[in-house]
Amino acid sequence: MIEMIKFQYKFLFNRMTIIIVFIFNIILFIGLLYSSSIFEGYYYIDLYRESFAKAFNTEAFLLIKVASVMISVILTTMIYSDTNNNLSKYIIDKEERKFIVFFSRIYTLMFVMSIIIIVYFLDYLVITILLTPYIFDLVYISKITFWLIVQVYIYVALTGLLTTLVPNILISLIPIALFWFLEINAQEEVILQSNILKIMYEYIPNLVEIDSRLTVMGNLGKYLVFLIIVISGNCLYYVKKDII
Repeated sequence: MIEMIKFQYKFLFNRMTIIIVFIFNIILFIGLLYSSSIFEGYYYIDLYRESFAKAFNTEAFLLIKVASVMISVILTTMIYSDTNNNLSKYIIDKEERKFIVFFSRIYTLMFVMSIIIIVYFLDYLVITILLTPYIFDLVYISKITFWLIVQVYIYVALTGLLTTLVPNILISLIPIALFWFLEINAQEEVILQSNILKIMYEYIPNLVEIDSRLTVMGNLGKYLVFLIIVISGNCLYYVKKDII
């Protein structure tokens, strides 16, 4: 299992992937800098610290969320690619090894995405601490980071399932469209008026601003159950279907 994880890690972090991850982080950092309003002048934003800080947090968390989901879909599509499948042919000599290949992919993606999301929030903290007068709540930031990681895990699982069912790069547009659909409707009053949205938000975490604080509208138990169901379904299909 350890060797398989090393293989997936080496496969995932080729030169192209490193460039993509680096570009995403640079774009995000620039976006966070612009959103911080630091170019308005330190002393000016200090005069209106509360209003500037609120606007910064809203924009910053949205940027981090978009970047995290997008990069997770890209990396998942890459690790479920035909190239990875073809390389795995030389490792799989019996059905049981398919389980190892499958779970090494999931583990690698979840571990890598957790690190990437933490780095994104470190970008946010560096800008907040060093360049702005804004005060941040570390406990609140930690909760948002946790829920975003759970959200990304589910998008990794969904993208993996769809890519296994339909091995075409264009299938990755479906989870991206799902994310934007939920994001466009990420308002408490809108969600409560739609039974479909309420069900979707119960099983797919998406941060919603309620009483000036970002939170989710479901609970961790349902999110984990949904995550396990998607991963289990994908695993069974992958193992039983002769796709490699």
